[in-house]
Amino acid sequence: MALAEQLSRSAVSIGLEKDGYGYRIEPYSPSLPETWRIADGETLSVQDRANLVMLNLVADVVDPLADLVDIGFGKKIIGGVFKRPEDDQIRLDETAQELAQKSLRMSGRRYKIPFHVMAEHGSFRVGKHLKKDAIGVLDPIDNSDEHNRGYEGQSGLDTPQHLVYAMYDTANNPLGAVDINLYTRHVTINRDGRNYQYNPRTNELSELVTPPEVTTIKQREFVLATYEGRPVYEKLFHKFLPGITEDRHEKSTKHAKGGSHIYSSMASGAVSAYAMFKEPRGEIDQGLPFALSAGYKAYSVNLDTGDLVPYTFSPVLHSRKKNVPFFIVARTEALAQEIVSHYMDVKEGMDPAEFASYKASILKEAA
Repeated sequence: MALAEQLSRSAVSIGLEKDGYGYRIEPYSPSLPETWRIADGETLSVQDRANLVMLNLVADVVDPLADLVDIGFGKKIIGGVFKRPEDDQIRLDETAQELAQKSLRMSGRRYKIPFHVMAEHGSFRVGKHLKKDAIGVLDPIDNSDEHNRGYEGQSGLDTPQHLVYAMYDTANNPLGAVDINLYTRHVTINRDGRNYQYNPRTNELSELVTPPEVTTIKQREFVLATYEGRPVYEKLFHKFLPGITEDRHEKSTKHAKGGSHIYSSMASGAVSAYAMFKEPRGEIDQGLPFALSAGYKAYSVNLDTGDLVPYTFSPVLHSRKKNVPFFIVARTEALAQEIVSHYMDVKEGMDPAEFASYKASILKEAA
């Protein structure tokens, strides 16, 4: 069999069937709920239409994007990222966004749902001149920096790339999300307030149960995620949260490669908390529905008082590329409070002028 034909056929395509507008999960597969079948868009709610748009997006892009990642395509830096001076756009980002945009527009027309999409590299409308029914947020390639490393046509750093996409209604409530691991082709799906994982190799869909509660960093089960791939984030974490490293359980884990894909790891209970300073909203909103449906709490932390303020999706702040000064998502409020207590210990021990300088830096481009 020729290589091109091998790349066009994969385990995931066995469970997908083309419907003329992309792909859909085969409705006769015993692994998949009968209620997930393609239906007439005119008779469906906004929630149901959004479900179908997200499912079609997965089916349209998983194979071509995973194949491109596999052959080391698109490492070249082609530009920067608006209001993200620490980040770059690579060719793979551009290609992934083009594929996603094509799929979303086809599905939007098919299911008669107009919506606006805010992506890392620009925004677009589905159903122009129509009042929008929903809002989409897209990270076409998460972990693009790791893909960029090394030579074109060769593997980069051994970190999976992800496509992460979520939809919200016009009241800013989550409608659902999808996360595609472009190494394994496994898909995590947030649908109707519940989380699922789809394994293309076995064609099995399984619902993820609510993860057990973790209330303290001293539990062996505690797993802290953050992002230390750039100095701007790494320095702030080590400045303000050194106590977590000192006090957490010796068999607990720290995972320092967070991003928009980290929330699907909360859906499976693999991550207990995510803590970041200057976290871009463009790394939050795409995956947040997974965490919320798994019982996690999301907070913006007041830098002066340490008060926990519930985080909510804001399309205005997202479109303006605003950061969250101190952001925590945790399985329990008690766990979030414990993380904040370590921050407050450092803050109260700092010279006021030094803290004021750090605060000014953190608040830049934040809201």
